[in-house]
Amino acid sequence: MRLLIPNLLALSCALAVQAQVHTEMIEYKHGDAVLEGYLAYDQSIKGPRPAVLIVHQDTPLFLAESCAYANLIGGCPGKANCRFESMEMVSSHGESVTALDYHCRTIVLNQTSFCLSDRLPELAKAGALSLRADFVYRPYEPAEVRDRWRLVRAGRNVPGGHSANFDRGIL
Repeated sequence: MRLLIPNLLALSCALAVQAQVHTEMIEYKHGDAVLEGYLAYDQSIKGPRPAVLIVHQDTPLFLAESCAYANLIGGCPGKANCRFESMEMVSSHGESVTALDYHCRTIVLNQTSFCLSDRLPELAKAGALSLRADFVYRPYEPAEVRDRWRLVRAGRNVPGGHSANFDRGIL
C-alpha cells in the first residue's frame, strides 16, 4: 500500500506530461452578432473523448460577491439576523430572475432550468455517452426531482426548460 500511492502519482504525472492540449477560438454567429467560443482538447486522445454532458441544470447566470438583499435594504443585518434565502427580481430588460443567498453572496438563476432531455437522440448521435442532471440550487421536493429525472431519462421535455445556446448551432 505504501508504494501504491507514489506509483499512482508518478503514473498520473507521466500521463499529464504526454497530454497535447490544443486550444483555439471558434467563431460563430447568432443573428447578425459574431460571437467567439473557446475550444480545448487533448490531441493525444484518438476517437471519442471522455466527457459528461449536463442535460438538466439550474445554471447560474452569474455569481456576485455581494448580497443582493443587503444592497436592497441599504446594509447587511448580520448573519445572525439575516432571513434572506431568495427573491425574485426583474432585470432592466424585463426578464425575471431568482437571486439566492449563498454564504452572504448572491447566485442569480434563470426562472427556468436549462434542459436538453428532448435532444438525447441527437446528443447520442454526436457522441454523448455520459449525461448528468443537477438539482442543486433550487429547493426541489424529492417527488419533483424524481419526476424531472424520469422525464430526462425518458428523453421527454421538462416543462418550462430552455435550451440556452444549443439552438444557435453550437453543437
